[in-house]
Amino acid sequence: RYLENKSSHIIPERIQQLNDIGFVWEPLEVVWVDRYQELIRYRNEHGDFLVPQVYASNPTLGKWVNTQRQEYRRYVENKPSQITP
Repeated sequence: RYLENKSSHIIPERIQQLNDIGFVWEPLEVVWVDRYQELIRYRNEHGDFLVPQVYASNPTLGKWVNTQRQEYRRYVENKPSQITP
């Protein structure tokens, strides 16, 4: 909220202290980047992006890829989606 110029209980000095220790402000973004990097490794190993939805070696990656495809379909159909332009 502080970054959007709205009132907040956190003061700039505390924000800086948290930044100084590498505090993660957007944990969902970190998770997305982690899965993306796993997908790159999968492609390097298998030569494609056809991660099975139930992928024993990395179940989280299979579910994530499926979710990305679902969200993309919703986006192109102009339905509410987690994908933002």
